Amino acid sequence: MSGTAWRTGLIVAAAFAALASTTANAEDDPGGQGPAYGGERITAMGAEASNLIPFMAGDSASSRVGGLIHTTLLRYNGDLELTGEAAKSWEVEDEGKTITFHLRKDARFSDGHPLTSEDLAFTWETVVDPETQTPYGSDYKRVSEVETPDPHTFVVHYDEPYAPALSTWASLAIMPAHILADQNINDTPFARDPVGAGPYKLSRWQAGQSIELTRHEGWFRRRAYINKITFRVIPDNTTQFLELQAGNIDQMSPSPATFLRTFPERPDLRKRIATYKYLGNNYTYLGFNLRREPFTDRRVRRAIAHAIDRQELIKGVMLGQARRIAAPYKPGTRWYPDGIEPYGYDPDKARTLLNEAGWSDSDGDGVLDKNGKRLSFEIITNNDNKQRKIAATLIQRRLKQVGIDVDLRLVEWATF
Repeated sequence: MSGTAWRTGLIVAAAFAALASTTANAEDDPGGQGPAYGGERITAMGAEASNLIPFMAGDSASSRVGGLIHTTLLRYNGDLELTGEAAKSWEVEDEGKTITFHLRKDARFSDGHPLTSEDLAFTWETVVDPETQTPYGSDYKRVSEVETPDPHTFVVHYDEPYAPALSTWASLAIMPAHILADQNINDTPFARDPVGAGPYKLSRWQAGQSIELTRHEGWFRRRAYINKITFRVIPDNTTQFLELQAGNIDQMSPSPATFLRTFPERPDLRKRIATYKYLGNNYTYLGFNLRREPFTDRRVRRAIAHAIDRQELIKGVMLGQARRIAAPYKPGTRWYPDGIEPYGYDPDKARTLLNEAGWSDSDGDGVLDKNGKRLSFEIITNNDNKQRKIAATLIQRRLKQVGIDVDLRLVEWATF
């Protein structure tokens, strides 16, 4: 095996949206009287949070916990329409280039300090700072200037209209300037001991075991019903299910096999554990490093898309509990494009595209090459996710059939 191989990090697998399923111990509202204040919810989490400053973390566990601790200017309601959170109202002016937010006067951080426009300005300055190690700064770098004419007014200016501008302010967690102003956001103890203005506050974090949140009694919206929420770190889905059966956790997301096979065969479980199935907001994908060859060539990327059998992944990995998608949005929502089809499985078309891009099997070893370099790369994923490991193996086999040599590298979640 001669030549040079490219090595790059990819996230597994090809694009499909999962049909989410949830199980919960069924003790909810037996008398039909509606929700009541009190109690504790213990839910399983497959991986530990890494950073409770949401815009500094790239993992779902951190977002899941941090989203309960921090607040944003806007939020989505149950109909997926934007509504106020820390902002009570707003105006869009100057053909979309200026947005003025009017803040609630009762918004406070969990330490009692008022949330003001200075906190918004500080958060914006932090997320756009080139020294801040965040993957989420690009949307906010489109803002050319911010103003804070008074403690409860925050004005943002864009040089040109930006269609999703409002929605970006439903994602940016507001940081407390009075705590973080003199700290290095990339290396601050705040990441593991945050103070937010959301419905909950951190009460205890046992590394590798659990994260406990208690209700923020001073939250500006109607106080949360549940007194305490505990996230238990249980990487293995089977162990999560055993803990659910034992009554040690209240909620988990079962594997497709558990949902489809175990529950129908266990009437005893169906009596005391409620199950729910719905189209999730998450999607799983194969990500390319566009700064490295051969992924700089669109034909290679298209060839890989056609070489992967996504229906095979859905059937073999998800047991049919997923849908092929053509865009990174939830089907059925206004963002998902109508009339667009995902790339179909077509290995012959994949080979044609690769040949057009200059790749051929000149030495007859079954692997395409070009200018002395083999078409070879590495797929990286986390080794504690069984579904991703199986998906990566299936992708590896399909790409081999069109002349692409793929190595798999499985790493711990923290490294990933």
